[in-house]
Amino acid sequence: MAMKKALIVLIALGILTTAGSTALAGDVKELIAAAGAGDLAKVQALLTASPDLVKAKTDAGQTALHAAVLSPSTAVVELLIKEGADVNAADSRQETPLHAAAGAIRVDPAKVLLKAGAALDAKNRDGLTPLHLVALSGTAGEKDATQRKNLTSLLLDAKADVKAVESAGMTPLHLAAMRGRIEMLPLLVDKGADLSAGNAAGPTPLHLAAAGNHKEVIQWLLGKGASVKAVDNDGASPLHSAVSRFRKEAVEQLIAAGAEVNAKAKNGQTPLHFAAATGPDEKEVEALMASVAEVLIAKGADVNAKDAAGKTALQLAVEKKRDRVCKLLRDHGATER
Repeated sequence: MAMKKALIVLIALGILTTAGSTALAGDVKELIAAAGAGDLAKVQALLTASPDLVKAKTDAGQTALHAAVLSPSTAVVELLIKEGADVNAADSRQETPLHAAAGAIRVDPAKVLLKAGAALDAKNRDGLTPLHLVALSGTAGEKDATQRKNLTSLLLDAKADVKAVESAGMTPLHLAAMRGRIEMLPLLVDKGADLSAGNAAGPTPLHLAAAGNHKEVIQWLLGKGASVKAVDNDGASPLHSAVSRFRKEAVEQLIAAGAEVNAKAKNGQTPLHFAAATGPDEKEVEALMASVAEVLIAKGADVNAKDAAGKTALQLAVEKKRDRVCKLLRDHGATER
């Protein structure tokens, strides 16, 4: 039963292919399933019979070591390494066993892999290092947060590159801020992560935290000196980012910290323009937009400010047929000229 369950889990994770895709040789399939289930005796027996299996790969490029990092203990990981497994074997996504451990937030297997020479800063096909993956993995729950903190400390103590960027220019700090990983921030900044760094599109960690409405992260970043006036490549501020995602609490938080309510992006649009025209045409979204617009107006937003095309927030709201926002703007003196 344990072996069957392991097979199902490994197929779901992409470590094994299904019968409908590419079939695996029986022994390789058995080894990977046994490794994922933590069946030390089975793994040992299979390797004794066929030593070369230790480096065998699936059609997706995963090895038994990729699967073993997901097992209940490190015993199988240690055995595979002892028998000659390549700790830096990359699968079709260019992910190593350390990537797999990071993606599952598995601290103990990561320790074993690092001791055996696993490459700290290997990048997958999206440019993500294991440290990036730690920020992206798990839930907001306390257990996962503790595991992320411990694994982040482990990787940083081993000298992982805190400034490594993935294909979109994101550092681990960007991803931690985007996902609300407050437990990772002090560790990353203490090792030199740049609070003001933008990614390829220019957003700073504060932009990303604001877009995600991660209030605790926003407060921490502001307390460490992150600028509410930083702009991305389009000239948009963190306040623009919060408004574009209808994050009312973040909007209030940023304004209280000194964000300019009438700051203009390169297209001349203020946060109020964003509130009037951003997002899908759905009633639920319009209600959120109106509540954010109301906050902006209460904090001094110019309802008749014009963008680079000469349009006001009201004109944009009329074009998008957002009746509730139109009424709010008109009630506060907005005109269509």
